[in-house]
Amino acid sequence: MFSAMVPANASRFFPSKADAISQPHALIDLAWDESLGIVTNGSFDESLISHDAYYCTSVANILGEIDLPITRYFDSLSSRHFSTDHKIIDIGCGQGEFVDWLRNRGYDAQGYDPVVSEPNAFLFNEYWNPDSMAADLFVMRCVLPHIPNPWHFLNSLFDRHPAANVLIEFQDLEWILNENIWWQFSHDHVNSFTIGNFTSHYPVIDTGTYANGEWSWVLIGKATKDNSGLHIERNSTIDARLTKAQNERQETLSVISEQFLDKYSDFVLWGAAGKGIVIADALVHFGLTELSAVDSDMRRWAKYLECSGVLVHSPETLKDSLNSNTYIVVSNPNHLEAVTTWVDSRCNVGTLTSLHARLASPTN
Repeated sequence: MFSAMVPANASRFFPSKADAISQPHALIDLAWDESLGIVTNGSFDESLISHDAYYCTSVANILGEIDLPITRYFDSLSSRHFSTDHKIIDIGCGQGEFVDWLRNRGYDAQGYDPVVSEPNAFLFNEYWNPDSMAADLFVMRCVLPHIPNPWHFLNSLFDRHPAANVLIEFQDLEWILNENIWWQFSHDHVNSFTIGNFTSHYPVIDTGTYANGEWSWVLIGKATKDNSGLHIERNSTIDARLTKAQNERQETLSVISEQFLDKYSDFVLWGAAGKGIVIADALVHFGLTELSAVDSDMRRWAKYLECSGVLVHSPETLKDSLNSNTYIVVSNPNHLEAVTTWVDSRCNVGTLTSLHARLASPTN
């Protein structure tokens, strides 16, 4: 089991530090769920989840440009399985960036999300449900991990729309555990998936990965037989791997909080949402309170991270203050190369794991 107290949400930013630090924490207890055949958070509290005006997900890369990884493979996928004649609904569409991309390419696309700030004829400021608008393809980009009992949700979708396919993107549990990215575990992700979880329940039409295996996607169709009572064989290594992540979390936070200021003066976290919110809160809890954060999404600048109250800066604001006593921790290791290039040797750059290793080294 992996257990930790973390911010109840992982994508909210506040105009004042007082508002930020007043937000609730919640427990995550990750373990194999025998009834679902996946790893779930047994302590998930849906009443604490909020998609209010402070909620801010991003599709920006480190240069602040819109970056939708799905667009790198969607045309190829479409050529194999569907066309612009097919209607597409993006469930959990954010501000509709992917919907806009689809419509600009001739697709009939709509999106649903309660965080839509400018609803219109094809962007709806509400949750999608199985009785909502029909489609030939439903897209769920990092949405299913947020839904309790995901198989029930998908079965309900297919019951109402049996001819449809569903394209699902998710951060792969195999990548999280293999790379030991324990700070990816957040309370608002109630489920953690691998591609194999889907092959046990639905016909998998196509599948793939990107970002060095961090993200996986599956295209599935309606189950050909009742999958509500499937007995999925327990993953024999999952308990040990979750426990390893738990132990690594404790050791990493202890070493960094106790030794960081012996070698450096400024701790900067690059990447403020999701992983960044979890890291910042954990370090503050362990006593390393003098942190700052930087993010490429301008909507987050001059805002404070949920629970930790760490202030978010723009990259340009940060640039002039970088020096040899600064250590930038890149919350997503897949962005390390790009951030290192941007820093251009002005300061130290690494991941949480590499910082831990450096501080724990006998030669430190």
